[in-house]
Amino acid sequence: MTADGSNDITMPTVTPVTVAAHTLLPSLKIVDNYGVEYTDAELVRYADLLGVQYVVTDVKGGTVTVNADRTITIGTGVTEFNIKAIANGKSVTTLVN
Repeated sequence: MTADGSNDITMPTVTPVTVAAHTLLPSLKIVDNYGVEYTDAELVRYADLLGVQYVVTDVKGGTVTVNADRTITIGTGVTEFNIKAIANGKSVTTLVN
């Protein structure tokens, strides 16, 4: 599992907004035990098979909700937060601001 954790993602200007969680982790890629790589829309399609979970921490200025359908709702006033993708005991984190 890899992602560009050092790249900041620009916070949406209109809130509240709901976005697919994987879009907040630039270049998120998960490789299964057969060496198959999953990116972008494939992460949504095969999320249950891969066991992908998303966690939000360190929210500043409002609330951020992780929804059951693997979307993230960013509330009004949020200035930054960390999002973590977890699968197969590995994780990657990206700062969203």
